[in-house]
Amino acid sequence: MDGRDSARLRQMKSDVSAAGEFPIEELRPVLIPSSIFEGGVWVGPYHHFTNLPVSLTWAYLRPQQTMLYLDHETVLRLEQRGVDWRSSALLEMEREVGDHPWTHEWKNQSGSLGAVALMHEDGIGPSRLICPSHYNAHFPAGFSFYVPERSCAILISKDADSGLVEKIKSVVEACNSSAGVPMGVLAYSSNELANSLKNIK
Repeated sequence: MDGRDSARLRQMKSDVSAAGEFPIEELRPVLIPSSIFEGGVWVGPYHHFTNLPVSLTWAYLRPQQTMLYLDHETVLRLEQRGVDWRSSALLEMEREVGDHPWTHEWKNQSGSLGAVALMHEDGIGPSRLICPSHYNAHFPAGFSFYVPERSCAILISKDADSGLVEKIKSVVEACNSSAGVPMGVLAYSSNELANSLKNIK
């Protein structure tokens, strides 16, 4: 275990043992592997998207690139105080997506944007897909997305050059094969995710 892993472990232990709540500004909607919800039991609110590799829950973003998932008891306390925690978390995510929507990009031969990667330092790059309208503006023809591992998503325009399509497939396969938590190499339509999200915001 290196120094960063030790620091993360200490942070997680501290957060789990801490009493009370964390700042609402740290709360985010997060997309995590759908397989986690297959048993139907989770510590807090969630939405299981059975047709997608990722599903929705909420978590506090903590130091050392750690998270603490929102539990039912905390939800009860927040709602008793009239805190609209869902809207607050979504607004924070939308702000972050607006400031830093992706980390890598690929262009078509014409120079237009063809694909982007969400590999943000906070480790929840794929969770930015919760704000699909931000990406629709950059991909007017629509886009598909891959989640080769839980901290990475790759979006590709539906009118991307054939050569770029093959390149992105190779990137996805390489990322999936080296992942600590591999998620697969299938592409999903942004419309599938948008339809899953539209009724729960």
